[in-house]
Amino acid sequence: MAPPPELMPELVEEILLRVPPDVPACLARAALVSKPWRCLLSDPAFRRRYRAFHRAPPLLGFIHGYFAASARKVPLFVPAVTPSPFPQRALRADFAGWCVLDCRHGRVLFGIPGEGLNLVVWDPTTGKRQGLPEPPVRRQAYNAAVLCAVRGCDHLDSHSGPFFVVLVGDGNGATGSHLYSSEAGAWNASADLGSISFAKRKPSALVGDDLYFVLAPGDIILKYNLGKNCLSIIHPPEAPGKHGDILLVPMEDGSLGLARLKCS
Repeated sequence: MAPPPELMPELVEEILLRVPPDVPACLARAALVSKPWRCLLSDPAFRRRYRAFHRAPPLLGFIHGYFAASARKVPLFVPAVTPSPFPQRALRADFAGWCVLDCRHGRVLFGIPGEGLNLVVWDPTTGKRQGLPEPPVRRQAYNAAVLCAVRGCDHLDSHSGPFFVVLVGDGNGATGSHLYSSEAGAWNASADLGSISFAKRKPSALVGDDLYFVLAPGDIILKYNLGKNCLSIIHPPEAPGKHGDILLVPMEDGSLGLARLKCS
């Protein structure tokens, strides 16, 4: 029998465009079928169409710190897809003892224990690490967030672009914020609250140009505006009865949501 006719390249592209992104290995296997398929899948124009077609990127997993047998925190990547795109053994070995502070827009922010305040931004896709200069805050009472610095970016391919790190902590007798720009390579002047509070190591929330952190005592919410470089305070609503820690959640309508964790 004669071999079946080959699909036209336009049809192949339309079929591959509809491969679901929640299993990245499917596209990798498709690239091994033939040289034309590999050229198509590696074409930047196809990748742009693929991201636009599927819109929101899939959740590949999350990174958290757990206590190993040595009582040291070890970052662990928990995959939401199979197989995991990041090797577990390398992550544990290379980042043992590091503290996971934030993960956003394709980057992970770590704090490294030591005499000073050492922060490192890691791109898990490329493996690139970038250490930051030490900011003028106390290393025991701070929290930080990392985010893309490109306005209007869809954050589907932010790995090679500039980034910001916003740090909130106690320095010079007042709670203040500090902004690091990867383009400038330095921290800017701080915006102070004028009072002393302690930033909790809880995930921050980004809503528009505003970053939100949780302070102690009282679960006070600190709002930092990126454009104006200013701080403001929001008192959380009272919860009836006994409640747990407050958690900040970006809502789909562009507002800030609050959740409380009761009994893990």
